[in-house]
Formats: sequence, structure tokens, C-alpha cells
Amino acid sequence: MKTLLVATDFSLPADRALKLAQELAAAHEASIHILHVVEPIGAPEDIEPDDEAFLRDLENKARQQLETRQQGISEVSVRCSVVLGHRSEVIRRLADELDAWMVVLGTHAGKEGGISRQVVYRLDRPVLLVP
Repeated sequence: MKTLLVATDFSLPADRALKLAQELAAAHEASIHILHVVEPIGAPEDIEPDDEAFLRDLENKARQQLETRQQGISEVSVRCSVVLGHRSEVIRRLADELDAWMVVLGTHAGKEGGISRQVVYRLDRPVLLVP
């Protein structure tokens, strides 16, 4: 089965990207994997003990947000994950692991050189950018 990887930061453009991914998945008998990346400052392996509780709290809040979005989707199979790391690297790695048919991202107007640009240049598969 084809898989669409939808990376989200829970913004309005990301929600529009998820909606479009739902339509594509339904039309192409594909599943959706929704990803949120919690990005630390610096390397994930260098996280200080005091920062761990803060990052765990961010991960838990992200899981709640993903559950809410997952509950709103009924016509296709949906999986979710929250990963600690650098966004473009995690998106690339998960797209490879899932052998994602396509990566779908919301874009933010006026943010030249943002995460979506990094993802487009790092992936060897289709990337759909949704404003």
C-alpha cells in the first residue's frame, strides 16, 4: 500500500496539507503517516537532563495534537509519530523507512529557505508543498 508522509507543525498550512493528503490517500488507496518533529537546540544526543522534562512535555503535547487530527480522519488508514531530532533529517529518514509514495508539507508564506526547501532538496521522491 502506498503511504503519504505528512509532516506537521500544527499550523494552518500544515492542516491544509493534511486535508489534501486525505483526499489524495482516499483517491489512490493510500495510507497516511502524520509526523511531528520536536527539534532541540543543538544535537539530540547533547540534551541536558534539565531539558529532557521540557522536551518530554513538548512530545506529549504533540501526541495529543496528533490524536485529535487522527480522530478526524475516517476514510483512510492513519498512523502518527512524534520524533525528537532535526526536522529535515527526520522527515528524510522516515520517508525512506516508510518508502513513502509522497511527502506532503504545509508552507509558510515568505519563509524562503525554510524546512520545506530543505526537504525538497534532500528527498529523492515527490514532495507536495501546500500553501
